[in-house]
Amino acid sequence: MQFRKTMSIRNRTDSDELGVPCAQLIRVALLAVLRNPFAGVAQADLTKVFEHRAKLGGQLAAEAVSALGASPVGYGKAAIAGADWAAVENNTRHCDEAFQQEPIRLFALI
Repeated sequence: MQFRKTMSIRNRTDSDELGVPCAQLIRVALLAVLRNPFAGVAQADLTKVFEHRAKLGGQLAAEAVSALGASPVGYGKAAIAGADWAAVENNTRHCDEAFQQEPIRLFALI
């Protein structure tokens, strides 16, 4: 598996909604598009795709921590994995399980 595209977003907040200065808050989001080895082929079993999730998740986590530029104090996760709702529900469950893998937990606990 390989990343086709990645994108990071870094958001810094220096004041509240009224413009009053506040403690700086930095948020980072990373997005990734993976090469689909099953493109153009009907495939019910996506196990091969998710065999690499810990490695890929670790790479994304390292990029996120680097982009943050500070020690992380929390993390969240989300996934979009297709347009067919049944497939999305199943595939996002697999993506969610990826965040239980060791590399993500290590970066989340830094």
